[in-house]
Amino acid sequence: LHDELQQYRNDMVRKQLLPVIMDVIKVADQVRKITGHFRSRDNAEIPPEKLLGALEAVPDDLEDLLSYQGVAAFRFEDAVFNPSRQQVLRKVETPDPALDKAVSESISPGYEWEGKVIRRELVNVYIHRAAAEEEAS
Repeated sequence: LHDELQQYRNDMVRKQLLPVIMDVIKVADQVRKITGHFRSRDNAEIPPEKLLGALEAVPDDLEDLLSYQGVAAFRFEDAVFNPSRQQVLRKVETPDPALDKAVSESISPGYEWEGKVIRRELVNVYIHRAAAEEEAS
């Protein structure tokens, strides 16, 4: 009975993962097609913008794949840093106290699944110089 239950669980996991696996295969095939196209051409005739456009499409395709599984990308719109939805990658010193704890740049989107943040947005945040000196001491 235990072996039958374990087999049932394994089959359920496979059935749930199969659509994700097939979508990953589809993206991998698209990347191979794009790279094959560029490899078949002379490097001098490939405009860098075209190559960059092809590379920029890959994250969009992967985010589409994630959305099929209920995972949504987000960028927090508020200018003030929100630690529950954002993670600081780098602190940027500023002489302007009004910018203290404001997001200076969004580096990578965050992701949520079924309403829960599974990865926070990666951001750079301004730190007022005086506040930064107090944190160091």
